Amino acid sequence: METEAIAEHVGADRFAATLTRRLEDGHRTTVTWLNHYSAQVSKDAGIDLSEFDFVGIDGLLLKTVLGEEDLTRTSADLVLPRLIGGLQNASIAIVGGTEDSSKAAAKAVEKMLSHGSKVVFRCSGYGSIPSPQEIVDETGPVDLLIVGLGAPRQDHYMMEAIKSTDAPLLSITCGGWLDQVHEPAYYPPWAYKYRLNWLVRLYREPTRLWRRYTIDAVKAWSRRAELADWIRGAGGFAAHREAAKID
Repeated sequence: METEAIAEHVGADRFAATLTRRLEDGHRTTVTWLNHYSAQVSKDAGIDLSEFDFVGIDGLLLKTVLGEEDLTRTSADLVLPRLIGGLQNASIAIVGGTEDSSKAAAKAVEKMLSHGSKVVFRCSGYGSIPSPQEIVDETGPVDLLIVGLGAPRQDHYMMEAIKSTDAPLLSITCGGWLDQVHEPAYYPPWAYKYRLNWLVRLYREPTRLWRRYTIDAVKAWSRRAELADWIRGAGGFAAHREAAKID
C-alpha cells in the first residue's frame, strides 16, 4: 500500500506539470475526476465525458470496477496544491462550498500562491452563482477556474465555462476539496500511506456519506460494465492515464 501511495504522489506531480505546461502554451483545458458515486450520478445526468480533456479516477473502488488496478489514481487534493504553487502570474477563480468554507478555501489557496499569482474571484455554491462569462466580465481573464459544486452540477458548470470564452483557461472540478483545503490535517498522513482517505471522510461525515460507501458501492459494482464503457469511451480517460503514468 505504501508503494502505491508513493506512486499516487508521483503521478500527481506529473499530472500537475502537464496541466501547467498546457496553460503556459495557451491551451484551454478541462479536468474532472470520478469516483464510484460521482460516476453514476454524472452518467445518469447525461454528462458527455468527451467534453473533458482529462478524466481522472479518484477512488479505489472505481479502479476495481473498471478493472484498472494498474491505473495511477490522482485526485484534486493531491494535484491542486502542486499545480497552484507552481503557477506564475495566474488569476484564479473559485466557485463552490458554503460561504464560510469558500472564504476559508480562498485564504488557504492564497497561502499556496507564489510568482505573482492571485485569487481574483470566489463565491459559494449556494444562491445565485455567476456564470463563467460573468466572472470574466467582472475580473478580467481567468487562468484557473476551480469548481466544487458536486456532481453533476460542477460538470454542467464546466461545460458552460468551455463555451464562454476562447481564452486560455484551465478549468478543474474539485468535489469536496473546498471544504477540506483550509484544514491541513483533514487527511492525516496515515490516510494517504494506507490509502484510507475514504474512511476518514466517512468518519467525519457519516450521515451524509454512509450511503455512498454501502448502497452506492454495491450499485457501482452491479453497473460496472456500463460505467466502464462510458468512462473508457472518453478520450480524456486515456489522456489522464498517460499524463499521470509512472514509468
